Amino acid sequence: MRRLAPGGLALSPGLQAADPAQIAHWAAGTRSAAQVLEAGASRLAGWCSAVPGGSWLSPAASVFDGAGQEQARRMRVVAGLFGQLALAASQLAAALTAAREQALAVVARGARIDDEVQAFNGRLRAQHALLAQDPDSLLASEPAADELSGRLVAAAGELADAEAGARSAWQAAAAAFDVVAYATPAMRQRMSAPDWDPAKEVSLAAARSPVASRVSCGPMETLGLPLNGGLTGPDGRAYPLVVQTGLGEDGKLLVTTQERPADREGWTRLAVRVGTTSYGRKAATWEKIAVALGGAAGAAYPSGATFEPGLLDRLHIMPAGGAHLSGLPKATIDAVKEASAEAPRGQEVASYWVAPESGLAGGLHAVVPDAIGLFDGVLAGYVLAHHLDDGRAADYRVVFEENAAGQRRARMQLFRVLNVPGEQPRALAEGGYVDASGQLAGIPTTGEAPGAVPVMIAAAG
Repeated sequence: MRRLAPGGLALSPGLQAADPAQIAHWAAGTRSAAQVLEAGASRLAGWCSAVPGGSWLSPAASVFDGAGQEQARRMRVVAGLFGQLALAASQLAAALTAAREQALAVVARGARIDDEVQAFNGRLRAQHALLAQDPDSLLASEPAADELSGRLVAAAGELADAEAGARSAWQAAAAAFDVVAYATPAMRQRMSAPDWDPAKEVSLAAARSPVASRVSCGPMETLGLPLNGGLTGPDGRAYPLVVQTGLGEDGKLLVTTQERPADREGWTRLAVRVGTTSYGRKAATWEKIAVALGGAAGAAYPSGATFEPGLLDRLHIMPAGGAHLSGLPKATIDAVKEASAEAPRGQEVASYWVAPESGLAGGLHAVVPDAIGLFDGVLAGYVLAHHLDDGRAADYRVVFEENAAGQRRARMQLFRVLNVPGEQPRALAEGGYVDASGQLAGIPTTGEAPGAVPVMIAAAG
């Protein structure tokens, strides 16, 4: 005997408690407040502008005029924020109204289907009583049962869609409110806190929570980079740290330093931080002592390419990514040589240090030259030890973002200055990520011509 269970469709407690009309009323009041503030700012600015000027104007009047104009500017800023809140709330109210109406209509239709199911089950019980006399009496009920089951499934699917639409609307509104919150003076001050250093705020997301979100703007697995690296922002919130990737014209995977439209699609910028940091493994004290003492055995300060942390203050980080050194002559070419993405190299700094070309390894011939050579070697070893951590210094640019689903992420770019003898210093860019030990690391990505504005290679379609 086949019996059908009623669907019992009902609104979720959240959607049942939602009040779109009240949200729309709040949005209208907030919009009115924004208009009042804007009108007040215009009147205040007009009054200040109407004050006659001249040499006879008192200092107090000049101070009043400046304070009035500044107050008018702040009122306009607040009015703009109120306007954004009103827009987000009105969009939420409209979306909730539509979702609620759809859900109520589906629930009502589901109740009617449940009545039909009860009637079907009653007929089935009556037919079952005739089973002994007519075994084929139940066969006619199968098509009706299938039809009712299909309608129940369809109604449940429509209700789930309405509930999902309501949740998406809430998430989008929360993200929009976050954007407004990050534009307030208090949050802007927190996001520009001078004591925040990204190298000290990185960690593996798996270490923070058992279920780590996988947010990536590129194929991290292909790059050989660990997933779920995180960054705690100046606001105290956790942001997955991602590496920005793309495809070159030849189809090779690249780690890029410039923002691409495809990478920003669906994401809203909350804040941008630039500054100076140091990252990677720091040379141990015993290593510096060993290098310093090694000067007596022929180790000398390298004559090859070295990093120059002192030039970081001349490094100009561009708003859309990339960086170049200011105050240097323009290069004859205006292009970026973008390197193929590769797995992290263990001792990356070693590739920018060359073997010593001077010292006592050539042999000793006289006491005085030996003493001078010994002194030079020790001095060279001390200088080498002093500069051992130069490769860790870098400028950084971090973009904090959020999407309509409430997901957050941080995209970091690192920039160092490389100095090659006989050449102009140049910026060396890297894509910041968190390695398997939870430390900030980087992959070399570009070698820009000195002073040239970066121009990225067009990504393959």
